[in-house]
Amino acid sequence: MPNPAATSPLKAVLWDMDGTIVDTEPYWIAAEHALVEAHGGTWSHDQAMQLVGQSLTFSAGLLQQAGVELGIREIIDSLTAQVISSVQEQVPWRPGARELLEELHLAGVRCALVTMSEGPLAREVVANLPRPYFEVVVTGDTVSQGKPHPEAYLTAVEPAAGAGSRSRNPPLRSPRGLGTGRGGGRGLRRCNRGRPAHRSAAGPPQLRPLGLPLRAKPHGAWKRCSRRRIQRARLPLPRVFPLPEPGTGPRTQARREGIPLGRIAGVPVVLAYSWFVIAAFTVIVYGPVLASNNPVLGVSAYVVAFAYAVLLLISVLVHELAHALTAKIYAWPTQKIVLNLWGGHTQFESFTASPGRSVLVALAGPAANFVLAGGAWLVLSTNSLGSVAEILTNIFMWANFLIGVFNVLPGLPLDGGRLVESIVWKATGSQAKGTVAAGWGGRIIVLAIAYWFLLRPFLAGDRPDFSLPMITILVGGFLWMGASASIQQGTLRGRLPLVSAAALSTPAAGVPSAGSVRDALILAEGGTKSVVVCGPDGRPQGVVDPAALAAVPAAVRDTTPVTAVSFPLAAGAYIPEWSKGQELIQFLSQLEGRHYAVVDHNGTVTGLLTQEAVLATITGKRQRNDRHPQGQNR
Repeated sequence: MPNPAATSPLKAVLWDMDGTIVDTEPYWIAAEHALVEAHGGTWSHDQAMQLVGQSLTFSAGLLQQAGVELGIREIIDSLTAQVISSVQEQVPWRPGARELLEELHLAGVRCALVTMSEGPLAREVVANLPRPYFEVVVTGDTVSQGKPHPEAYLTAVEPAAGAGSRSRNPPLRSPRGLGTGRGGGRGLRRCNRGRPAHRSAAGPPQLRPLGLPLRAKPHGAWKRCSRRRIQRARLPLPRVFPLPEPGTGPRTQARREGIPLGRIAGVPVVLAYSWFVIAAFTVIVYGPVLASNNPVLGVSAYVVAFAYAVLLLISVLVHELAHALTAKIYAWPTQKIVLNLWGGHTQFESFTASPGRSVLVALAGPAANFVLAGGAWLVLSTNSLGSVAEILTNIFMWANFLIGVFNVLPGLPLDGGRLVESIVWKATGSQAKGTVAAGWGGRIIVLAIAYWFLLRPFLAGDRPDFSLPMITILVGGFLWMGASASIQQGTLRGRLPLVSAAALSTPAAGVPSAGSVRDALILAEGGTKSVVVCGPDGRPQGVVDPAALAAVPAAVRDTTPVTAVSFPLAAGAYIPEWSKGQELIQFLSQLEGRHYAVVDHNGTVTGLLTQEAVLATITGKRQRNDRHPQGQNR
C-alpha cells in the first residue's frame, strides 16, 4: 500500500505547544499569584496579563519588582515546577489538537514540536499524548534566539542527532530551507493556531551557561586560519532532543519497572514487580505464625498474612505521598512514587532545596505513619473488633509505628538522615558535607542493628528463628548500600565546583577542514597541544591525531588534507569555556564520544576537554593516558 505522505504536498508539520496543543495560561497565572503571595506581595490579573507572550526571564524580572525575593533562575524554576504539577493533575488540551495529530500520523506526515517552553514542561505534555507523534522536540532552553527568529524552526528541520538513523524517512529538512518569508520551507507547515507561546525560555540576548546566543557565519565565509585569528565562529550549541522510539517512552518505562497504579494528586504511582517478592515472603513467614497463634483461622491465616502485606503497602504509600504532597507546597516537581521490595521511594525532578525545606519534606513521611498508628490505636481502644479485624488493625498500628521510628533514625538513606544532612549543611554551608555526614550516620546505624539483632543474641547463646536474621541481613544490606551511595554522592557533589571546561581542558586551536597538514603542524610547533578541525559552518568536527600528524612525510604535508590525520568528534561535541559544575556534566552526558571542543564567547576554539579529565576530577582518581583516540576502532 503506498504511503499517503509520498503523494501529498505536505511532508512535515512543525507544531507550537502552548495555545496550539495545550492552554497552560491559567496555570501560569495561578503560579504567579501563589509565588507573589508567598513572598508577602500582591499580584493582580492585569499584571498577570502583561506577562502573556513574554519570556520567562522578562516575567521573572517583573515578579522580582512585585516583591519575590528570589533569583531569576529560581523564579523560573519555581513557576515551571508549579505549572508542571498542574499539568500532571490535568492536561489542558486544546480542542481538536490530538485528533489532528492522529490524522497526520495515519497519513504518514512527520511532525516536530517547536516550543519556547522549557524542556521539562514540554516533555510532560508529550508524555501524556497517546503515542509518540513528534520525531523531534525543540524547546526554548535549547536555542539562543526566541521566536519569531527562525533558529528554532531551522533546528527542527535539520537532522537531529540520531533521529535520521532511526527512521526510514529522510530528516525533517526542506529542499529549499525553511525561511521566515514567502518561498521558504516548501512542503513544511507551521502549526500555530493559538496566541504566541507564553513563558518562552529564550529571553533578551545574554550569555547563558550552555548556549551561545550568537549566529553562525554562512558557508564559504571562512578565511585561512592563523595562530592569532582562528575560528571566529559564532555558534549556537546544538541541543536537540529527539523523542524516544515507540516502546521506550515514560509510560512504557513505567510498565517495565512495574504496574502503573494511576495518579494520586497528580503524582504517578508504580507498583514494582519486586513488591510481590516481599508479599510472598510475608505470607510464607507469617502465615504459619498466625495459624499457630490463631488455630481457628486455619488456611485463611495465609490470606490474613497477605492482607498484612497489603496493609504494609498502604502504609508505605501514605508515607511516600506525605513526602510528595509536602514537596508540592514548595513547588518541587514529583516525577513518581515507586513501591518496591524495600518499601518505596519518591523520585523528584530538579528543584531548589534548602536545609529547612529538606527536613520538612523528609519528616513528613514518618509523621504520616505516626498519625496512622495513632488512628489505629484509637480504633483498638474504643471498639471491640472481630478476630481477624482486630489482628489486622493491631498489625497495622505496630507496622506504622515501627516504620515511623525506623525512618527517623539519624542516617541516610532514612528520612532522619536528612535532619543530619540539614544540620551540617546549615552549619557549614555545604550540602555535600551534610550528605557525607548523614551517610556515615547510616553506616553506624547498620552496625548498631547488626550488633543488636545478630551479634548480641549469638554471644548470649540464643538461637533466634530463621526469619529474624534473614530480615536483619536484608535490611542491613539495603541500608549499607544506601548509606554508601549517599557518601559517594556527597563526595562527588563536593567536587563539582572543580569541574570547569576552562580549567580542565588542554590548550587548543582551530583549523578549517579545507586546511592541510602543514597548517596543523604550524599550530602544533607554536605550542598548541591540540588542534581541532572545524567544518565549513565553523562547527568543530574533528581532532587532529598527533601521531598521525607526525607520520606524514614532509614532501606531502602541503597537499595532504588535515582531515586525513584527524578523528571525528561526536555531533555537537563543543561547549562554552565558562561551563562548569553539574550543568556541564549533565550536558556532556547527552553527548557521545570522549572529546569535546571548548570555545569562547566568539566561538573561537580555545581548548579540548576529555571525558577522562572530567571523570578524574569527579572521582579523585588519576587520569588515564588517552591512548585510544575517539573515532578510530572505537
